[in-house]
Amino acid sequence: MSPNQFEFKWKTVEDKITSYFVQSNFSFLIFLTVLSGLSYLLLPLWQSSDYPAWARLNLAQDRYWASLTIIIGSLFFYFIPQKITNIYLIFILCLSWFIPVYLLDSLRISSLYPILYILINSILIFKFKEYKKSLLIICTFLFLILVVLFGLDVELSKKGKLFQYFSLIHFEMLFFYFIQTIYQQNFNFIFNFNPLQLYSPIPIPAESEFIQNKQFKKTYFVKGMIEIAQSVLLFSCLFISLKVDFLKRQDSIIIQYVVFLFFVIAVMKSLHGILWLFGFKTPSATHFVLLAKSPLETWQRGSTFVAKFIFNAIYFPLWKAFRSQFFAVTGVLLFVFFHLFILHDILLKNILILFFPAFQTMPASFHQLSQQLIWFLVWFLWIMGFMFSFQRIEYFKKSAFGQWLLIVFTHIGNMLIMPLGFYLTQLLI
Repeated sequence: MSPNQFEFKWKTVEDKITSYFVQSNFSFLIFLTVLSGLSYLLLPLWQSSDYPAWARLNLAQDRYWASLTIIIGSLFFYFIPQKITNIYLIFILCLSWFIPVYLLDSLRISSLYPILYILINSILIFKFKEYKKSLLIICTFLFLILVVLFGLDVELSKKGKLFQYFSLIHFEMLFFYFIQTIYQQNFNFIFNFNPLQLYSPIPIPAESEFIQNKQFKKTYFVKGMIEIAQSVLLFSCLFISLKVDFLKRQDSIIIQYVVFLFFVIAVMKSLHGILWLFGFKTPSATHFVLLAKSPLETWQRGSTFVAKFIFNAIYFPLWKAFRSQFFAVTGVLLFVFFHLFILHDILLKNILILFFPAFQTMPASFHQLSQQLIWFLVWFLWIMGFMFSFQRIEYFKKSAFGQWLLIVFTHIGNMLIMPLGFYLTQLLI
């Protein structure tokens, strides 16, 4: 069986399960009962346990109440009249933001900033969509104002929990979302109020659409619940596994890499699952990342929404200009490096520290930046080396066994990136 055949069979099983629940008159009751039971049983795992920092499970813990709010809100969303769809989405969007903020004891006027940022951008893009360059400048300016306002909030309140939570949801993705929206041909206003905006913002592929048909809406609701169920199951397995002392204290790079992969799968399944629950027909946010046949494909399959955004905004324009995969891939990696390191560790962090001394954080050190640069270069060499070696051998591409070998080589190489980067940092710096 080839990897593609395995993907097809998995999807076939999922489609059969979806079809069963779509035809059932009790699907909503079943989902509500299961959701209530899981919420009660899993609360201690999600909220009251400590996990190693490398597992990054704190990101899931931080979103527990927001997740619960959104999923419960989706159960009512299915029944609301179409005329108040926008209003209800804004209500859920606000609720998914204000409930966690309230639990952080940070509910104050400044907590309105992200809501206003979304509303202002939405109105400007809707009213002046033909002035793309002006909108780009304004959107960038508004994003900088948002960051500065949060910095001012920390300075005045002497509390950084609100900004910390906002930064943990990767708020710069909200900026990328609106950048994509400015240049999107078929702009649908309702997407600006999708429930991910202040939960885990992400650019949504242009081919996505909002479902109007009632039966089709139910199908995607069921598909979304199945994805959420898989996500919860994966997270629960990770939580339970890492309560075992042997695994919790384990420095094995294999364990850390496997945990990271399943963490990514669980996160991404929850994202497109939430969108489907609310009637947004989108591609899957992750696509069999375990079956990636190259290091570049690992990135593409791991986060398909971001991959599509980068492809449309960077890869394809560079390839069109230079007709070279080398330049296109280099541009993509430079963007990733800028986004992950330069934007956070140099620009935003240092600007905030400069203007708002109350920020309890340290600017990026030369050692940290050097380590990140080495990590980037190792990834670059690994992607290019794989592209011009293994991927050019016909046996690997055409035979089922060869494709499985590509998958194995891909994950072994990916797994070695971090220790190799750390070793080179120690050796060279």
